Amino acid sequence: MRKSIVVLIVAVLAVAAGAVVLSLSAPVLDEEVEYRLTSLYYRGQEISSQVDGDEVLDLLSQYEYAAIMSAHTHSNINYIHRKNGKEIFEHVTGTTCGAWWRSTVCTEGTPIGFGLYRIDGNRMEEWAYRSVRHDEQFQIRLYRASDTFVGGAKYRFKQTGADQIVANIWNWDPSWTVNVYENDVLSGQMTRNSDIDAWTVAYHIGLLNNTDSYRKSSDHMFYYTLKNPAAAVRVEAIDRFGNKYEQTVFTDPAEHPGDFHADF
Repeated sequence: MRKSIVVLIVAVLAVAAGAVVLSLSAPVLDEEVEYRLTSLYYRGQEISSQVDGDEVLDLLSQYEYAAIMSAHTHSNINYIHRKNGKEIFEHVTGTTCGAWWRSTVCTEGTPIGFGLYRIDGNRMEEWAYRSVRHDEQFQIRLYRASDTFVGGAKYRFKQTGADQIVANIWNWDPSWTVNVYENDVLSGQMTRNSDIDAWTVAYHIGLLNNTDSYRKSSDHMFYYTLKNPAAAVRVEAIDRFGNKYEQTVFTDPAEHPGDFHADF
């Protein structure tokens, strides 16, 4: 790929002096993440079928501020690239169609929805994910780790203890803090864990008989072992901007992501 082509794309997308937001279909990410940029288009024409993501990041790192907005995965991922001493935030945003119009969630359990981004001057100052038919407080889905879901017991979390809980916090990034309260007393912090959202996968594959392309793990799954399994539980997530989100309601294992699909 000729570097001049990428320079042209970056130049076209520059929003202010010293700043650029690169918008793509497929994510850049890196070798350790499932999805990687494989093609690049300009005005509807494919200009490279083998884009070097590292080269793109090298170009973006030359700007005072750079960010990437991508999609394609039907999942929500916040990923921070580090290149030439710069941090480049990639926002892979979930979809309003979920997992290809099959339910009200994306492949890894993110509710159908969209991203909100506030740009002040020449940079993104704040962002959030907004789920359809929910208010801005809905940022956590909570499960009992021992539950089995509609679609079959074959699809379980890695943690299955009766004293364990699991949370899907889809807009998480490394600056978030996730606390657990038992009977309104701080008990500890949840542990992040790469895992499937068993509630989502059981429905998409176990009930709908979709292929394994619907079996997606994510890095925004968390678990915690309760000190008192009978306690009233509250999970609190604090994002990088200081916003606090809480969840006390556990997902009913008798429900599934398609229950309200006809309403959308």
